[in-house]
Amino acid sequence: MAAHPPLPSEMPDAVMIPLLDVVASAGPGAENPMPFELARLPFPRVWLDRLGVPERYARFIDARGDSMEPTITEGSVCLVDTRVDRARRDGVYVLVDGNSVRIKRIAIGWQGALTLISDNERYPTDTLAAPDAEALRVEGRVVWAGGEI
Repeated sequence: MAAHPPLPSEMPDAVMIPLLDVVASAGPGAENPMPFELARLPFPRVWLDRLGVPERYARFIDARGDSMEPTITEGSVCLVDTRVDRARRDGVYVLVDGNSVRIKRIAIGWQGALTLISDNERYPTDTLAAPDAEALRVEGRVVWAGGEI
């Protein structure tokens, strides 16, 4: 008889993280007009602590597309630290433009410029000068997608 995966009640060291009805495109952007909580997924508390994300700011979202491969693969569930509302250091972020949501690596440049990078080298980078970079809406930093980022 095959063993079943542990249930949340069998994982006393787990926290239940909201999975939002948000699909972030690892590409051109995905529409997410009114995101809501679909479910809650267990995540080891010790991992959340190691990532430095307080439970109340942790959210899961789905990633679609291949522009962030190999870091984030198509269909990955990504853990986002929603405290982050600006790119203050290099990292992978959730970006919102209207209803469109994207995941991109951001490199902080000279004089406030930001470079939006796709980890898949088949896709070009995009550099935003300071005025456009300041208008970029950051909704969180991706800290885990099947592994720490």
